[in-house]
Amino acid sequence: MALSAALNDADLELTCHKCGHVSVRKGSWIKVSSSFKCESCGGRNRIGYPEKVAIFEKYAALSRRSLNAEACGIQPLLTVDVV
Repeated sequence: MALSAALNDADLELTCHKCGHVSVRKGSWIKVSSSFKCESCGGRNRIGYPEKVAIFEKYAALSRRSLNAEACGIQPLLTVDVV
């Protein structure tokens, strides 16, 4: 899967491999970054392409479920803007 431009403006979650703290970054930031510093423990976390793909796939699936729920008249729990 390619890293979808539809998720560039979406808030995506990154989890620290050391302490489990969750940080939120825009999809466009995740695409171009190779690592991030945890806001909680200060640990440096590498973000490889396979991890990026997994993050984008997770949010793409959530977005599809959200769109399907709306089509059925169900209020979604999470909304992700898809362009």
